[in-house]
Amino acid sequence: MEGERKLMPRRLSIQTYARIGGVLFLVSLVAGGFGEGFAPAQLIATGDAAATARHILNSDALFRVGFACYLVDALCDVALTVVFYLLLRPVSLIVTLGIVLFRLMATATFAFGELF
Repeated sequence: MEGERKLMPRRLSIQTYARIGGVLFLVSLVAGGFGEGFAPAQLIATGDAAATARHILNSDALFRVGFACYLVDALCDVALTVVFYLLLRPVSLIVTLGIVLFRLMATATFAFGELF
């Protein structure tokens, strides 16, 4: 009996999932703000592709950190989708699956757009 208890995973409380979701949201907010807002504003010269290329070549580290922050934002969005699923599953499975579908499609669309 004692050995069986050690093998069974312990379920987390709803408050724990809500706290995890809050932390993921804050990380997503900070990483997304830097990766989607600050870094591109420093690198992109509107209407001048040559200047943009020079900025990227001169600020290679900023470009890489901005892209990495964007990837962290995307991973946090996926994890946040899982947390939403776990929190909302008891309410309505159909509505929860709809939310999961739309969030994953939005994350995939943003990630695809970031590649270009």
